Amino acid sequence: MGTGDMDRTSEGPDEAWEYYWMWKEEVKAWECDTSQPNPYEQSIENITLASVHLELTKDKALEIELGSSHALHEDCSPSTLISSGLEFEEQQRHLTADKVGLGIHATDTQEGRLVQHSNSLQCQIKAWVKVQELYMPMLAALRQDKANSVITPESFQLLLPSQVGGTTTCNLKFQTIEWKLRYAQADDTLHSLHSNLCTQTAVLKYKDWNLRGQDANTRVHNTLKGINTRIKVTFSQYQDARKVLVILTPLVKETGWQSSLWPLNHEDIQGMSDLLWGQTEGRCKLSWIWNMRGAHGDELGNDESMEDMKIKWCKARVHAMRWKEEVELLQEEMQRILKFFNWQAMSWDECANQSWSKCLAEREGKIAYAQHQAALCCALSVFHADSSALNMEHP
Repeated sequence: MGTGDMDRTSEGPDEAWEYYWMWKEEVKAWECDTSQPNPYEQSIENITLASVHLELTKDKALEIELGSSHALHEDCSPSTLISSGLEFEEQQRHLTADKVGLGIHATDTQEGRLVQHSNSLQCQIKAWVKVQELYMPMLAALRQDKANSVITPESFQLLLPSQVGGTTTCNLKFQTIEWKLRYAQADDTLHSLHSNLCTQTAVLKYKDWNLRGQDANTRVHNTLKGINTRIKVTFSQYQDARKVLVILTPLVKETGWQSSLWPLNHEDIQGMSDLLWGQTEGRCKLSWIWNMRGAHGDELGNDESMEDMKIKWCKARVHAMRWKEEVELLQEEMQRILKFFNWQAMSWDECANQSWSKCLAEREGKIAYAQHQAALCCALSVFHADSSALNMEHP
């Protein structure tokens, strides 16, 4: 049975074995002919913010070509306006996190950098608001009520279409654009959450296996603290994006997204190898975030979920093959060591037989030394053979 193969007598549903044999044939076909579909790459394209931006840009180009564009600003189309609003929202979130994490012992340089970031964001938002009120003049009246209050850049209400739906009318086009961007944002956020959780698991394993001492553990603790901060920010991003999708769904009449973007709770944020309280290795249930874009619990028929599982299986198979190759190389090296000891013992025996000297004492000394070296090599050979046999019996 080759590397990466599984025993057919192992427990598992028949559907899983069907996928296993199918994946095995795919990866072997690609290894024989790299022009075949690469099993290590996603064949199902995920929706990302970049792809949505491209789609909206193409729509804008088509409108300009057909003469149906209603852009009120030469440098800022409706899609650019909403997209910039989402970017400002992200900067507000990061600015808030930076202020919270500044601490009471911050240096003047750190405070100066934060104030500079805050001032820059405030100027950008002011310029953006002027363009926004060209497209949505009714927002000027809403902001006029709060004109006298002091508002920091990170707490400024951007009044995106999802935030004004209940207070004033908003063009369906703006709501549709925001819905598309929020949907892609939620999808991107889950990918970012995956990456951060995998990084966290890798750092923890490295810490447990390799690091000793206070200095090394302090550095790793700071690294983990930064990763945890990114996970918290990602968690907040996803919750905000999904909340907006819930608000906009009845307005834009979009359905079906709820099956892939579930509500995210704190207990859902776990790595693939993490166990929840009360779970055992044999009863471990994967969090839905690892079956994103079509999370259907334990169903095996979901194409996109199985696509992710196939890639992970292919990578695991490569690791198993690599380890098998290492074992084979080690066994070959052990055999060569055994042959080397035998060859060296024979060489010393030949030296003993060919030793010649006019002085009898010198000749006997050379023979004794050669025989002693030959005996040592034989002893090492026997010890090595016994150790190898023991390791083979009890790996």
